[in-house]
Amino acid sequence: MRLDPQKFQKKLEMANRVGTDYTPGQYRILDYIFTETPTRLVNFDSFTVEEMKRVIEAAYDYQCRDGYEDEDICLDENWGNVVHEYLRSTEVQYSLQHSKQKIFPMEDGFL
Repeated sequence: MRLDPQKFQKKLEMANRVGTDYTPGQYRILDYIFTETPTRLVNFDSFTVEEMKRVIEAAYDYQCRDGYEDEDICLDENWGNVVHEYLRSTEVQYSLQHSKQKIFPMEDGFL
């Protein structure tokens, strides 16, 4: 495996931008939204109004374009956005759960 210093530096910079101040309440809100949970089943005590405001701001900031040809551009624009992180982690969980092959090849080879 060859180390590409430019790609490595870019990944480090992106990793430093990822928000570490996400709360379980923010992810719970997104889970309610994306699973279309009926209002009567939502536990409104499980998150705060401030968390809801932050999720709404993140949703407005989320860059989503249909037919993206270069996925890296989309990832760069949304890196550190709680909505993006929720969607990305959900996609990874789904892929792992439904995969026949449990050992995944390294695709991007960023190191």
